Amino acid sequence: MAAVWRVTEAFLDKQFARTGWVGNPRLFSGKIGDALDSNPLTRWWNNAFNGAPGFKWALSVVPLHGALTGKPPVENLDLNQSLALASTGVVWGYYSLLVLPRSWMLFAVSVALFSSNGWNVFRKIRYDRDMASKLKLVS
Repeated sequence: MAAVWRVTEAFLDKQFARTGWVGNPRLFSGKIGDALDSNPLTRWWNNAFNGAPGFKWALSVVPLHGALTGKPPVENLDLNQSLALASTGVVWGYYSLLVLPRSWMLFAVSVALFSSNGWNVFRKIRYDRDMASKLKLVS
């Protein structure tokens, strides 16, 4: 098994080295990346430590807004989707503390992702439990 892993790792290292992805903290490289680097704001966004977690904020803000406004209603929440996003927040939050240099923005967005979607998981489970108890009372 170790031999298979070494061969796979060598192949992937060779492929990534050809593309220039290894050790490159920029999201966009080449002509597009050079054009983005001319402005300080877009240079900041083009950094993988800042830009990538920035796009992930939408996955945190939308469920949080929905939980605060009540839209969509609890009965329309998808438990599996919310549970998957909350789990993603836990996994990437842990990972962001392991890698060096530490990505504090990734940690912050992962905590927000876990919090907002974890709240939706709690709301959905509580709603389903209440509906099951009401059905037992009616029957």
